Amino acid sequence: MAELKAAGFFFALSFTVTRSNVGTITDPAFVHSAVDAGCKLFFCMEYTPISAAGDVEPCPLAPYSDASLKKMPRKDALRSPFMESMRDNHDLFRETAGGCALWKNREQVEALLGGKLSAAV
Repeated sequence: MAELKAAGFFFALSFTVTRSNVGTITDPAFVHSAVDAGCKLFFCMEYTPISAAGDVEPCPLAPYSDASLKKMPRKDALRSPFMESMRDNHDLFRETAGGCALWKNREQVEALLGGKLSAAV
């Protein structure tokens, strides 16, 4: 951030809100430190990634799915065996120092999915 600020770039921080990070990213001290470092915009997301093929995915950077909105409503897709398995095994995919924890642990994700990759891959 220091290099971006020194270069005069407008930059933002994006967060996916989780139970384990909501306290940190909403802490005024954290926000003020990022603003002091030059950050001009914050945005937080809580959404369901859907691929161009209609596959419901747990993360936009890790194209894994066993459910398509072409075949079922969103509510049912979120209750698919794979999504249920992801919720049941969330401890395997704790946040990392950067990047998508699902992609970094794709072997475990593929095992939960039964070796089937999303059509988007």
